[in-house]
Amino acid sequence: MDYKKIAREVTEYAGGKENIKGATHCVTRLRLILNDPKKYDRKKLENIEGAKGVIYNSGQLMIVFGTGTVNNVYDASNHGNSVA
Repeated sequence: MDYKKIAREVTEYAGGKENIKGATHCVTRLRLILNDPKKYDRKKLENIEGAKGVIYNSGQLMIVFGTGTVNNVYDASNHGNSVA
């Protein structure tokens, strides 16, 4: 898996770096806080390699990658700098 490519795609499909207010992750999910939730493309996010689902709830966009994979995606984004 090309984790840097995945991190770039997440950023683009979430509406661009300027639309991402913050980024973090838990055990299975990459969690993004967006400035404008209307700008993310759910279908494209769902089709990113390794993505198992996309959820928007309580002001957070969550992309489910699974244990281990989410850590690699987050680390490939320079600890959130590509996606935050």
